[in-house]
Amino acid sequence: MRERGNGNACCGSSPTTGAPPRRRFLQAAIAAGVSLGVVGVANADDEKPGADERPKPGDHFVPLVGDTTKVVTVDDLPLGGPQVQAYPIDPKTGVVRDGSRLNLVILIRLDSAAMNAPMVIDYQKGGATVKGLFTPARNGYLYWLERRDGGGISFVNASPYVKQNVFKSINPETGRPEVDETHKPGTGKKAEFCPSLWGGKDWPYEAYNPKTGMVYIPSNDNHCGSMEGKVQPYVAGQWWTGIAIPDIGFTVDKSAPFYGEVQAWDINNGEQVWQEHYPKSMMWGSLLTTAGDLVFGGGTNDRYFRAYDAKSGKELWQFRTNSGIIAPPSTYEVDGVQYVAVESGYGVDPAFQQGLISNMIGWQKDVPQGGVVWVFALRK
Repeated sequence: MRERGNGNACCGSSPTTGAPPRRRFLQAAIAAGVSLGVVGVANADDEKPGADERPKPGDHFVPLVGDTTKVVTVDDLPLGGPQVQAYPIDPKTGVVRDGSRLNLVILIRLDSAAMNAPMVIDYQKGGATVKGLFTPARNGYLYWLERRDGGGISFVNASPYVKQNVFKSINPETGRPEVDETHKPGTGKKAEFCPSLWGGKDWPYEAYNPKTGMVYIPSNDNHCGSMEGKVQPYVAGQWWTGIAIPDIGFTVDKSAPFYGEVQAWDINNGEQVWQEHYPKSMMWGSLLTTAGDLVFGGGTNDRYFRAYDAKSGKELWQFRTNSGIIAPPSTYEVDGVQYVAVESGYGVDPAFQQGLISNMIGWQKDVPQGGVVWVFALRK
C-alpha cells in the first residue's frame, strides 16, 4: 500500500531512461487542454502496473485532494489561480501514477495574452474610486480590472489599442471575448490574425504617472501573423511546439504610416491622450516616467534614447547610442542630482523581427550590437 502525497513534495525530477522529461509531459498535457474524460480510476492501493512509472504524453490529471477520482479539466482551473496539485493518470488503464512523489505536479491556468503582471492602480469610475488593476495585453486590448476584498479580481472595462481582427466583441459583464473562428488557428487549420504573435505589446513594460493620471504604452501596430498547427512526434532536444519556426507567418501593412509607437492613455476616462509614431521602426523598449512629467524610452532601430513631455507627448530630447535599446530605463538621485540610466544592446526578438521586415519593405536589416550602460544627468 502506498500513501498519496500531502502536497509538500519537491518539484524536482531525475532522469529516467526511456521516459520523456517532466517538462515535456506537462507541455503535452497543457497543449491538449489539460485533460479529456476517462472511464474509471484505479486507486494507488491496488498496486496496478504503471503506478510507479513516470508521466507520459497523453496522461491526464486527478487532484491530490478533494475528489481524487475526478479528472481535472480546464474549467477546474480559474484564470490566474488558485493552483491545483495533481497526479497524472493513464487514460487507457485508469492507473494513477502516484507511486513517486516526483510525479506530483502543480496546475495553474495562465492568460496567454498577458506578458507582464498588471499594474496596481486606483482609478475613478462613475464618481467613485476603484481599487484597480490595469494591463495592456498582447491581444491588442487594454483591460481595467477591480481588486476585490478577499483576493478576487473582477472585470470593469476593455478597449482596443491597436488594430485586431480576432475578437468580434467583449462581453461587458465578464470581459470574455467573442472569437472570430476564421482568425483562430488550429491543428490542421491555418488562420491569419492581427496583431501577430508579438502582439500590440510584447514584454516591454508600460509606465504609469500618478501626477498626469496617464499610462504610457510601448506598442506596435499594423502587423499580422498566421499559423497552422501540426501533429509532430516528440524528439528529445528538438523544437516541439506543433509548428516550425519558419512556418510562423508574419506580415505588415506596407501602406501603413507607422508601425511602432508610444501611446498615452488617461486611466480615469479611458481615452487616448497622445501618440508618438515611428514610421520606420517597431517599438521594443520599456518606458520610464518621472515626477517631473517626463517619459523616457528607447526601443527603436535607429538607436535613439528619447525624452517626451508626459502631458503633451512632445519630444524634448534625443541621444543616439551605440545600439538599439530594449532594456528598461531607471532613475535615481545622488547628492541632489537626478540621473537616468539605460543599457543599449539589441538582439533576440527585435532583431529577428527587424530582419523579417527588412525582407518585406526594405528596412536596414542589421542594427549594431553592443552592451553599454548610458547615464544622463537631468538639469533643474
